[in-house]
Amino acid sequence: LTPALLLAERAGLLDAADGALGAELADALTAAAHSCRPAADSVVNPAKSLALDLLPALPVMVTNSAIGMLAARRLGDALGRLAGLPAVRGLLPRDLERMAAYCSGPFTPSAHERDLFRDRTEDTARAVRLVMIRDRGTESPAATVALRELLARAEHAGIAVSDLPGRGAHSDVPGGGSDDGGTPLERLAIRSVVADFTAVYLALAQDPAAR
Repeated sequence: LTPALLLAERAGLLDAADGALGAELADALTAAAHSCRPAADSVVNPAKSLALDLLPALPVMVTNSAIGMLAARRLGDALGRLAGLPAVRGLLPRDLERMAAYCSGPFTPSAHERDLFRDRTEDTARAVRLVMIRDRGTESPAATVALRELLARAEHAGIAVSDLPGRGAHSDVPGGGSDDGGTPLERLAIRSVVADFTAVYLALAQDPAAR
């Protein structure tokens, strides 16, 4: 909770002087923690699901909002600190060309890696994976166009796409909903929770002895 509030204060979403924390935010954080709990299977656990996606990946985080950039920073910091995994982030449409460059660079999946029937025990290199952090309610027409172009380039290069949800996206989350719901502060707080859990699960997956 504290990291999310600090990020929100820096973004001007929260007045540190009043220290007010609405019931809606508390409920959202409870729901996010519940969805990411260790007992939840990866099918309904957004943090476990994302951690599995990132296990063989180099994350390229893409967003369309300032709130999304704060969440991307949180996820990138957590991945680096806890899992030793570097990650880059970009804001659409501003960073479209830079993000698109990762879709044609040396870390895109090779023809061998696109073979669904390959022996994955032979895989050693990480490949780029897009991680979308999308606030649909605040997306500009230019950002929508940029996103479509980026996804088209990613598909052409065989690059997989994951999401960092801003609301409880799974059926077992109390009060869960789509990424469109909630205030910007709620979405930032929820994504901070999911980001931290994701980094922890990824670190554990990379080092089974630490479990």
